[in-house]
Amino acid sequence: MKIAIVTDSTSMLKEDKDLFIVPLSVMVEEETFFDNDDVNEDEFFKVLKSSENITTSQPPIGIVEALFSNLLESYDKVLYITISSGISGTYSSGFIAKGENENIFVYDSFLTSVALKNMVLKALSMKETHSIEEIIKELDKMRETNIYLAVDDLSFLMRSGRVNKTEATLGNMFKVKPILQFEKGKIELDKKVRGRNKVINYLLDMIKEHDITKDDFIMIAYSSGYDYALDLKNKIVEKYPDFIIEMERLSFVISVHTGPETIGLCFYKEKSC
Repeated sequence: MKIAIVTDSTSMLKEDKDLFIVPLSVMVEEETFFDNDDVNEDEFFKVLKSSENITTSQPPIGIVEALFSNLLESYDKVLYITISSGISGTYSSGFIAKGENENIFVYDSFLTSVALKNMVLKALSMKETHSIEEIIKELDKMRETNIYLAVDDLSFLMRSGRVNKTEATLGNMFKVKPILQFEKGKIELDKKVRGRNKVINYLLDMIKEHDITKDDFIMIAYSSGYDYALDLKNKIVEKYPDFIIEMERLSFVISVHTGPETIGLCFYKEKSC
């Protein structure tokens, strides 16, 4: 049985054998940026910082329908793994595009970014030897992945309505750094700390609290703040020298809501997956 794996561009994956990507986009004023396109990162964040009229867009249903139709000419089944429905309408549009077709499976990851990427890679590694039902059973376990996002500039949370103008102004003045966490597919405030050093110390505490080891999955994501993310990686490796940690840029769609200089930490207990 041939299975096609489809995901969206917030995974930061590129199309490959049996893997297909549905692009999400960012509209800044009259300019459109597509995730995973070869867009200059510095240019994007320059525009992001200077603009007020910014929106993100899920894939049009018609595009997803056409992709499904084309894939079913060459594949027996299609598994579409989407960004969490708690932060995007991508899952809903995929479900509508699926219609009544029983050969199409639309799966809500409850995740995004590097965690979604890891989930998709798991599906790809299983598709030759497992059924879609077996793959989904594994993906259900991976929904337990922990994601923390440390926001550097509260102005961007103000734009999305998560904090008001006074909170954003005072927070930036006193270097307050909100740490967000994914909870059942939605982004919730986990903690507020002051300064980047306390952000890093808190994330180190989370690694210890969850008893993460060298055999578990751990990854760092960043939104233009590569040096900040690298500092986090170095601090983790200093404390846990046998850890293997990859780093990945956050998609533009996620960066719109978190702002520049955001760093993220993602991990899960490998034995649970």
